[in-house]
Amino acid sequence: GMGSYSGIGRVTWAASSKDKIRVYVERQFTGEFYNGFVTLPTSTPEASSDAQGIGWVPQARWTRAQSNKLLIEAGIAEYNQTYSQDCRAGLPATTLPKINFSTGLLTGKCGYTIPPYASTTKDFNVMASASYITGSHAMKFGMTDLWGENYRTFAPAGDIDALLTINTVIPGTTIPLNDFPFNVILYNSPATSIQNVNSDLGAYAQDTWTMKRLTLNYGARFEHFNASVPAESSPASTWVGARNFAAIPDLPNWNDWAVRLAAAYDLFGTGKTAIKGNAGKYVASQAAG
Repeated sequence: GMGSYSGIGRVTWAASSKDKIRVYVERQFTGEFYNGFVTLPTSTPEASSDAQGIGWVPQARWTRAQSNKLLIEAGIAEYNQTYSQDCRAGLPATTLPKINFSTGLLTGKCGYTIPPYASTTKDFNVMASASYITGSHAMKFGMTDLWGENYRTFAPAGDIDALLTINTVIPGTTIPLNDFPFNVILYNSPATSIQNVNSDLGAYAQDTWTMKRLTLNYGARFEHFNASVPAESSPASTWVGARNFAAIPDLPNWNDWAVRLAAAYDLFGTGKTAIKGNAGKYVASQAAG
């Protein structure tokens, strides 16, 4: 079975003749159950896995028309998504993922290229802006910021990712040896990674200046991106002792500017023929990674 569903609710409230508040909430679900989404063509049903994600996306936005020249906006949004890849339910805890290298067949339970894991992504996003239009100028000033966390953990049963087997014969004979174990893939699990985006900040100012036939668009945006890894620890498991890792700040800590300039000129003053040009610097977006 499979499914991708979302439920959405939205309310807009005119709090006053100048103020409007909008609230939006979305509940998301997407999943595939043992039918090929994260399963190889050579997987047996019990060695397949499912994948499912469940998340919330609430948002709120406030706008105020202070006058016919000034508009103010502010908003906040959250994204909270859990995702897991799970082995088929009901299998004994001692069942191992197994791959036969002679046939490519995956049996037992999920593992090898489709190990079980769980992750969570959650972040907050805020914005604020002011637009001022007067005479020949249309100005806008504002900021956006995002912060959040990405969490992922691997914990295969018995800390074994896969038992590797081959089909062969007993040396010196023609007696077959099917599914003969010759190797094993082990994990030093549980293995957990956490990444924090502390700030993905942008602060900008822009203006559109109209002078008869000539229109200039110009603006600048300051970009700041800071991420880190918190202190982490992991308990002892089958193959490895307890581990502790110190926090790593400023991974990375970047600051940059994006500057844009554009011009349009109405050649004959008829609004039908124009010459346009623009130049800009654009900063690539980043996330936890």
